[in-house]
Amino acid sequence: MKKISTCPVCSRRCTMEIEVENGQMLSLRGKNDEGFEHCSALCPKGIRAIEYRNRPDRILSPLRRVGERGEGKFEEISWDEAIEEISQKLLTLREERGASSVAFFAGYTKWFRPLLQRFAAYFGSVNYGTESSSCQRSAIMANICDTGLQAAPDYENAGVILATARRRFQPPLKAAVKRGAKFIVVDCGESPEIKSLATVHLRPRPGTDIALAYAIARELIISGKVDEDYISRHVHGYEAYARRAMEYSPEVAEALTGIPAKDIVTAAGIIGENLPLSIFEGFTGLIHHRNGMQAVRAWEALGAITGSYGRPGGNMPVARLRCDGYGESNFRSFELSHPFEMDRSERIGSERFPLWSALLDECQAMDFPAAAENGTLRAIFALGMNARMFPNSEGIFEMLKKLDFFVNCDVFLSDTCRYADIVLPAAVSFERRQLATVKFDSMVYLQEPVVEPLGLARSDHEILAMLSRKMGLGDEILEGEREKVWEFLLSGTGISLDELKERGRPVAIPPVKKPLPLEEGFPTPSGKFELSSLHIAPFAHLDPLPDFFDPLGDQDREAYPLCLMAGVRTERYGHALHCRTHTVPEIRALRPEAAVDVHPEDAEALGISKGDRVSLESPWGAIEVGVDIDDGLLRGCVNMYHGYSEADVNTLIPAHYLDPNSGFPGYKAIACRIRKV
Repeated sequence: MKKISTCPVCSRRCTMEIEVENGQMLSLRGKNDEGFEHCSALCPKGIRAIEYRNRPDRILSPLRRVGERGEGKFEEISWDEAIEEISQKLLTLREERGASSVAFFAGYTKWFRPLLQRFAAYFGSVNYGTESSSCQRSAIMANICDTGLQAAPDYENAGVILATARRRFQPPLKAAVKRGAKFIVVDCGESPEIKSLATVHLRPRPGTDIALAYAIARELIISGKVDEDYISRHVHGYEAYARRAMEYSPEVAEALTGIPAKDIVTAAGIIGENLPLSIFEGFTGLIHHRNGMQAVRAWEALGAITGSYGRPGGNMPVARLRCDGYGESNFRSFELSHPFEMDRSERIGSERFPLWSALLDECQAMDFPAAAENGTLRAIFALGMNARMFPNSEGIFEMLKKLDFFVNCDVFLSDTCRYADIVLPAAVSFERRQLATVKFDSMVYLQEPVVEPLGLARSDHEILAMLSRKMGLGDEILEGEREKVWEFLLSGTGISLDELKERGRPVAIPPVKKPLPLEEGFPTPSGKFELSSLHIAPFAHLDPLPDFFDPLGDQDREAYPLCLMAGVRTERYGHALHCRTHTVPEIRALRPEAAVDVHPEDAEALGISKGDRVSLESPWGAIEVGVDIDDGLLRGCVNMYHGYSEADVNTLIPAHYLDPNSGFPGYKAIACRIRKV
């Protein structure tokens, strides 16, 4: 029998047709029917999704720790025992230490997050946090500060396209280049698509995008290619911004970025002569720097000064930031606001990262270690927490040892689960009934399970509902029939649950009215595109303008002459997703050894070759890894993927190595060296 489901490994939600017989999954393939994601060529993760579900370390029942934290010694217990023990511990902590002494953490993937946030809020804790403390939220902050809007490039009408931190490109962009649009790529790495498509490829040293963006802006200003009328009507802070840009001559920028001054002038000339400008940002590559949030703002500023933003051929607003672009739906927007107002004074990270706390309604999880050290954080209840996603990951494990109580719900017995007092078994998407979105969140459908959960695994939704009822939290939606949750999540989409049941396939979410900021004003304090942010201005230690500093500038470059980029996703790591796939033998076999990628010329200078063993060292630690050679790297840069238990690159990054605006770790620029062992 053939059944339809979505891939359980990542948030792309590729649709699959699965052959099921006698309750067992026999085979799968991508599903291309109307309304579903076009995934005929599944990635290496998706192809092995059956093995992912059935891997040897799958958790099959609730577990209680019987050894020391980290030993991984557990005994099986019943669900009733697990729910009883968790409820008692959390309620006791709430009574003795306050509700916000417990943090509720959501890992990857993201479908259950609105439910966990409701749970935390009704428990009374302001400390709901997610792995978005190091993924994507920083870009949202940048957008709140400059436009208050989400926007997308209008490739069809663009005269020039600028892509940042990207090495692969979407079909509409490729079509625009084919019809004649100029294409500038800003990425320190090389790729086949960049080589074949780019008019100009600028390869800055990691973490220097802001200097490059200012240098391009300076050339546009002095050549008269800025739109003075647009600026006067729609832009706030231009005078201060222009003065700052004047500090970055092509020669100054060359010294900072490594890009020849003549190439900067050429790129600016191409932009100025081929407006309007569309900007395609690879947010992850930008925001994983100590100056990352401001880097997003620095590039987006070019759309404002050229008069491109909000006009055909520029970046066109598609939605306000508190909806998903298709509807004011709780399904995608709820994480950005609690169900009721809460006192933020006890929110973790609010003192260290006040801008984060002012703009986003969740705690900054990168501050967990400090909160545990000062005693304000006493327990964590997590759905899929991965300690190896944090900088100084070994420090996170030490933190977990010191907590009064730690619960982790996961699919497999991860390194993080080994530190938990209670471990709960989660069902994968093949095994649960849920609302799912496909086609980049433009369609929603009610997904049915194709097989029963393995062992005693249950969906995250069911786990939270059981706990909420036991603890008497009083959330009528979460504690009611599960259809109440689905109806709540669908509210605002224009789609009813009955319609989804009747159709049995994805239903398009009706688009919302798109914002018209040039006619109606921007949803910012000034009502304009803010080059100098009024959201940032109240915080004296932060700069309302994009402020450049070299993330490597305070490190000993003589002793550590190379630049380490941790976690960069390239074609070499198409099989990897954090550490989720490292324990699937069929997937791990694609890259079995933890290895650092090195440019061939750097390898020759170091006297190392592919397959050698080396010590990869930062000022804060060292790991022993293999060597691979990658000629797509910028000379002087090395790359290593994260999540390997035996050689975790995040142990080389200290806990304090964070963006002062967002709290995001500087994964993509760490001084390092390599020694042969």
